[in-house]
Amino acid sequence: MKALVMGGGMAGLCAASDLCDFGIQVHLLEATGILGGRATSWVDGDGDTVDNALHIFMPHYCNCLGFLSKVGAEPPHWTQGITNYDEGGRCGLLPIGGGLRTILQAMRSPTMSVIDQASLGLAILASALMSKEKLDACDDITLLEWFKRHGVTRNATAHFRPGGAGLTFLELNQVSAKALLYWTSSFINKEYMLNPGIGFANGGLGEIYVEPARRYIEERGGKVETGRRVTELLVRGNEVEGVSTEDGETVTADFYISALPYYELRRILPDQALDYRYFLDIWRLEEAPSLSVQIWFDRFVTDMRNIAAQMRGTFNCFADMHTIVPRFAEKATGSMVEFVLTPAFHLRGLPSERIFALVLEEFRRIMPAARTAEVRKWMVIRERQGIFAQRPGADRFRPPQRTPYPNLYLCGDYTKTFISAGMENACASAHIAVGHALYEHLGKEATLFSRPTLYNSYLKGGLAAGAALAGTALAARSLRARRKGRRAD
Repeated sequence: MKALVMGGGMAGLCAASDLCDFGIQVHLLEATGILGGRATSWVDGDGDTVDNALHIFMPHYCNCLGFLSKVGAEPPHWTQGITNYDEGGRCGLLPIGGGLRTILQAMRSPTMSVIDQASLGLAILASALMSKEKLDACDDITLLEWFKRHGVTRNATAHFRPGGAGLTFLELNQVSAKALLYWTSSFINKEYMLNPGIGFANGGLGEIYVEPARRYIEERGGKVETGRRVTELLVRGNEVEGVSTEDGETVTADFYISALPYYELRRILPDQALDYRYFLDIWRLEEAPSLSVQIWFDRFVTDMRNIAAQMRGTFNCFADMHTIVPRFAEKATGSMVEFVLTPAFHLRGLPSERIFALVLEEFRRIMPAARTAEVRKWMVIRERQGIFAQRPGADRFRPPQRTPYPNLYLCGDYTKTFISAGMENACASAHIAVGHALYEHLGKEATLFSRPTLYNSYLKGGLAAGAALAGTALAARSLRARRKGRRAD
């Protein structure tokens, strides 16, 4: 049995490795010379690692982390939550998982009051308790509207904004509430007790997982080709009979899995595919653009051990990779700070020099040590950046993995599962697509897709902690009100 996988990003590599596990003869075609799609890296002429974006792993990424483990990738390096900087340079920790100790540490934050934290914490707990039907209904409103309905304070919303924009590439008043409530509800999972916080690859993603994935496929008889662009999907009747490539060849298989981005899939579909609403709806998907900037300094300008964010500005999230990532820290003589610029609708048309200048100016404002440091090198990365825009109402147009053609399946982070776009959905959708193909072409039932584990005792503990925190916040508010009343008298 032969399978053709189109696209060598994380979804394509995951699908191909799954197929190899079941003895399928796999042929993978990637249009560019680099595997990994948006989740990759490369080494420049100076020997420095360049990421195509700042990628992070979350503890509930059971499909993504399982794929990395299977192909022999090095495990992520786990850090704490997000450190938020305000315009004055003050910073405070926004915890992600980690239990009571992390929550108590966050309560000492100079940028968030106990009331702010209680309002956000109770909203997160509310999202974890939502039914699937209620969560689906949240696709019709923005997250900002949902936050307002659930009493999240303005300051707490401002603290959540950089992470939300970094995950979805949209502002909180632009993004579907469902897209981000998936993330908040995932915080109440068993995985966050095992690996609290945020994970970073211990090196460039290109070397950490891309090459191990290629080896995994090839060692099991698969064929991986780069620099081979698919130009047309060849359909006869109601089945795919092959694909044309840019070099003029036709490649055939028993079934086909597209791991192409939605805009690349649109390019190769034949006209008759548009007779199906399934394919026509793919034209409704739009891009949410992103940019990333990397700056190498001649000395260390931070002692950061986790990801950080500024609450307002050109960039939102940033990380000093030479202090966070152990492999980089071993030989580093100065900081390499990587910045995420999202949303980037207003920035992508600017010259790279202007974007760099804006980022450097803002970074020096909140990080005093950077003001006297010299920039050794900088880079604005524009390619392989955006994801599909998860605006209100867009979720209904995400295609499921099984297509109207019985021998064609789709995967990729834009395809529909209960998961928002990102690396986890790329792998989850690949598992689902392969599961369908195995059952329908080999008669094999295989459950490859995994869900994170709701940790009941953690949820109960979270509810208790949230109630206690809310009570403390209300008591503090009442005490301040009484003091103000006394002063007025």
